[in-house]
Amino acid sequence: MNLDPQRIRTWLNLQQPDLDKGKYDAGYPHVHHNEEGITLVIYLDPGDASAPLDVLTDDLEITETITPEVGKVVVIPNGIWHAVHKNRGQRDRVALIVTGYDFGNSS
Repeated sequence: MNLDPQRIRTWLNLQQPDLDKGKYDAGYPHVHHNEEGITLVIYLDPGDASAPLDVLTDDLEITETITPEVGKVVVIPNGIWHAVHKNRGQRDRVALIVTGYDFGNSS
């Protein structure tokens, strides 16, 4: 398995409360285009009225809705559409995101 650090991306996702109610409402659908990898979402603090994560079909139909909880880890294969709803609570929602790709080659 190739675990080259250049093929792994990590970032902290801080979703602040949408107090002005003017931002996206039903989530921002997106996909990680390299289909040979995975994305891990690790919830560090779901906030007080946290935004759920929707898993979608290619036609953007919801197939599953995941409720964030402290310590919950969600694995999403790259190439799968997903979206996070706006944070309607009073506290930030914090998640660690780890995306890796091209693990199929051993060297």
